[in-house]
Amino acid sequence: MEQSEIRFWISEVCFWTLSMLAVGGVALAVIIWLSWPVEPSLAIALLFVIGINKLGKWAVGG
Repeated sequence: MEQSEIRFWISEVCFWTLSMLAVGGVALAVIIWLSWPVEPSLAIALLFVIGINKLGKWAVGG
C-alpha cells in the first residue's frame, strides 16, 4: 500500500465518521425535542438502540 493510498483511506474514514456524528447529533436533537414532554431518557435509550443497530449494519457492510 502506498503512502498516498493510506492517506486517502484515513481521510475517507475521518469524513464518514464526522458525517455520522453530524447526522447522529441532528437525530438526537430532533428525537429529544419531539419527545421532551414524554420522557427524555426514553428518547436517549431509543437513540442508543438505533445507533448500535446502524453501527452494526455499517460494520457488516450493509
